[in-house]
Amino acid sequence: MDFSQYVKGNALKVSNTTINISELVSFLQNNAQIKKLSLPYCNISDEDARELAKLTNLTSLNLEGNKIGKRGADALANGNLANLISLNLRWNRIGKKGIEALANGNLINLNELDLRWNGNSEKDAGLAVKHILTSLKKRHIEEKLKEESQSRVKEMEERHQAELTRLRKETQSRIKEIEERHQTEMTALRRKSHPGSKLNKVQPISRDQSMSSSHSDDSDIEIISRSQCR
Repeated sequence: MDFSQYVKGNALKVSNTTINISELVSFLQNNAQIKKLSLPYCNISDEDARELAKLTNLTSLNLEGNKIGKRGADALANGNLANLISLNLRWNRIGKKGIEALANGNLINLNELDLRWNGNSEKDAGLAVKHILTSLKKRHIEEKLKEESQSRVKEMEERHQAELTRLRKETQSRIKEIEERHQTEMTALRRKSHPGSKLNKVQPISRDQSMSSSHSDDSDIEIISRSQCR
């Protein structure tokens, strides 16, 4: 079947015929711009519903007048239809268990739901819809709060990590500074303990130099004495 002929804008509608769901799902996955799918009276079974639950881009799904039971409702409720806003399951057979499955599923963005003529009265269907949407809204709020909480925790962890990194760098820099200063002080102490410059060194005097100096001094004394005698 050429599904492209049934596309209008972002919607695809086929009715009152049996279709190959696998081919349809493949077509829709390759045409993600299609957000609305309508398949009334197309003999959609529980297994078909399981395949349709893979369509993550859908915001609206009309499955009125098909053969979807509890298993099909469960597949839709717990599939990948988290973006779904509107779901029509009128004239199917999902029963009470199917209703509970929808209430406990992951269709957290759902705000339009039709469950009339599923083995229940219109009043019961209305109560079921109210119960499901309230439950889903509560879960949606919980999910949002959880996401916000996780976001805050992540932000705090990132800030904490950044602070630790800064402190590590400062500590390493401080340690390096202390080590360099310590090294400078130790070098200065070594120089004081072991003088190496010529000014600080005491030159040893040889015996010959001592004798020469002594002889020179005696000569000077003799010259002075003679001078005084004259």
